Amino acid sequence: MTPIELLVIAVTADQDTPIGKVQINEAGLLTLLSATPEQSDYLEGWVHRLNEREDFTLKVVPPASAGAPTLSTHGRRFSRSQPSFLDDLKAYVRQLYGIKLMSQAELSQPADGIG
Repeated sequence: MTPIELLVIAVTADQDTPIGKVQINEAGLLTLLSATPEQSDYLEGWVHRLNEREDFTLKVVPPASAGAPTLSTHGRRFSRSQPSFLDDLKAYVRQLYGIKLMSQAELSQPADGIG
């Protein structure tokens, strides 16, 4: 993976608020580049916790072949070595922390109406 800078955006019911910037390196590890003063300590700890993890579990709809009941959830594991790591990490932090990770290019795109 090529290193990439991403904005860290806190998502609330009222608004999306940029609170910092991280870089993800070739190994999939994050570095905090900047943070708003009130979120600095939180984001330092957040980056540390994410970097400590070897793998992650993303909540997804179970595969049809699983025969799971309607509205149940299924855990799909992913790791830094997978090609889909960046997209999976974005979904993971959105689910678990209410945070969007977005590149500058993604910010420039028109909103699709999905929060």
